[in-house]
Amino acid sequence: MSITERIGKKGITYELEYYVIEKGEKKRKTKNFKTKREAEAFGRKMEMEFEKTKALIESGNYFIFSDKTFDEVWNEYLETKDYEFSNQTKLSYISIYSNHIKPVFGNEKISSIKKGMIQKFMNEKKSYSKSTLLILKNILSDTFNYSIDMDYIQTSPMQNIKTNSNKRKEANKRVLTHNEFISLTEAFENEKDIFDQSCLIAIYIGYYLGLRRSEILALCKEDFDFQNNEVNVHRKVEYIPKNGSIITERMKTKKSKAILPVCKPLKEKLIEWFKINPFDLVCTNSNGDILYACSVSSKIQKKAESIGISDFTMHALRRSFITNLVVNNVDIKTATELSRHSTCNMTLNIYAQTNIENMKKAIQNTFNQENSGDFPVHNILA
Repeated sequence: MSITERIGKKGITYELEYYVIEKGEKKRKTKNFKTKREAEAFGRKMEMEFEKTKALIESGNYFIFSDKTFDEVWNEYLETKDYEFSNQTKLSYISIYSNHIKPVFGNEKISSIKKGMIQKFMNEKKSYSKSTLLILKNILSDTFNYSIDMDYIQTSPMQNIKTNSNKRKEANKRVLTHNEFISLTEAFENEKDIFDQSCLIAIYIGYYLGLRRSEILALCKEDFDFQNNEVNVHRKVEYIPKNGSIITERMKTKKSKAILPVCKPLKEKLIEWFKINPFDLVCTNSNGDILYACSVSSKIQKKAESIGISDFTMHALRRSFITNLVVNNVDIKTATELSRHSTCNMTLNIYAQTNIENMKKAIQNTFNQENSGDFPVHNILA
């Protein structure tokens, strides 16, 4: 450290010459002060910082923070983890990142983003849905965790970040009664076009197997073994921009791949359909193409509305399948396996729905006249 007295137009100033360590390298710096006392105080402080950093380097504990921006790290992370994402998930993440995170943090150095900045950002997004907020948080957390793995930063600023959505969306928990299922299938029976008939088959498969829409549209005839009354579910349809729909074996979860039993009503319908359908795909059009999921959903939804079935979605078929298992006293372990869920809680709490008819049956079966003598009678007015 050295201090030089300088005389200029504004009077006397004191130039301090000192050294710092930046990114592991020793660098010379200068700074001007109005008084020698201020220069000496700052110089002593910088000498202490220099010795402290030097000791960290010698002990092997010195950390060099990266100059990379958040956007650079995000794109690097996305390329590295590309194989872990389904195409739809990747498109969703890229869209949300580009519209919300990049304008705020994209040009910021990854090492300069602090917890307060992130919490403020999340607070400003509280009008968004819980699912969108969760994706925002996941993108931020994953990028910072990747930065730690790559030694760009030492700690993540995401700890204890809160996401509070004030937007409440009522989930569509529509379940088809068996009569509604019959009415919906009958509405398609007179349709002759192969696409319309494929929509009918999709309804049967969704109701009797509980498959997801993307799984139904990927089924081929060879997946069915009618001798053993089984179907091998191991593929799904994905939509890729500019390339259209493709069939992939990258399923939603490990549990999604399974061999499931085929019931008699579905088997009979499929055997009849396979004689008419000349293509390998179970659900297709007159050219044998992979169907667009939205086209199938739209067709069935319009048909459902035309016969008075409101709030119908393709997922209602899967929900109906699972609910039918539960209300017909299928044990929860078996219901979970048939639903291909990872936990029993998901089967019970999210998908298995009840209705007034099921509640009436429960009361009648529990408190019918034959069993009424088995219960103690209490005077509720006492």
